[in-house]
Amino acid sequence: MSNAIIPTRKQLEVYIYERHKDAYGIKGRHYDFDAMSYEELDAEAARIDDAAHQQYKWERKCDAEAVLEFRANIRKVREMCGVDRTTAIRYILDGEGLLGEGDASYACYCMRLPYSMERYIAPALAELNELEAA
Repeated sequence: MSNAIIPTRKQLEVYIYERHKDAYGIKGRHYDFDAMSYEELDAEAARIDDAAHQQYKWERKCDAEAVLEFRANIRKVREMCGVDRTTAIRYILDGEGLLGEGDASYACYCMRLPYSMERYIAPALAELNELEAA
């Protein structure tokens, strides 16, 4: 005897509608759920779930590449300018036109970095803005 939870039709519809955004960036407003059988809904939910997993893997790969590129840029600036890491990040932020920006997460967005990098960007951004104010 199985204890598997079988989703209702409405649960599948909501899942497809919402999970479509994870897979394709927009909610699945185009579906005509009333015209779909339960089996079609179940198959579409599985397909959307697979697509969302692929999108997640691709995004993590892009994040990793962006972090590696950012770290390489920090090394280049440190070597060229003979400065410490925080100063190198500050120079990069200034070069990206982020002088005066108070939101480190927005700076991450502008530089294609994952938001987890905010903790490294915030101190350098604050220092850059303090230097500009002085």
